[in-house]
Amino acid sequence: MAPMAPHTDERGRPPSWPSDSPGGTVLARTARGRTVVELHGEIDLAVVLAATSQMYALTAGALPVLVADLRPVTFIDCSGLAMLADLRGRVVDGGGEFVTVCSDPRVLRLLEITGLDRVLAPVPEPDDAETLR
Repeated sequence: MAPMAPHTDERGRPPSWPSDSPGGTVLARTARGRTVVELHGEIDLAVVLAATSQMYALTAGALPVLVADLRPVTFIDCSGLAMLADLRGRVVDGGGEFVTVCSDPRVLRLLEITGLDRVLAPVPEPDDAETLR
């Protein structure tokens, strides 16, 4: 497979899915050989439905390294959690690496209650802070 190209719109900016949702957005970009996915605001079923196909495309490359940055999340429901678990499975099954970055105690508590803290293994900061800039 061909390496993934940077994910940008026609103006060279990272895409945002969905662009018309007031609740939450998903931004993606490639930095230092990693795909960084930032989830912003309220991640609910509407955001997940609008973003899932694009998110799956991000996992299609050979041995993808995907960083899911949840630090900007203010709310995430079960559909958002399911999307993260599914993305992690796709990346790991493809021989890649999946990193979840989260420092919000509310989101961390939700991951703990659901048992996803053991699956997603969140870290408070990425191992390479420059990766997310």
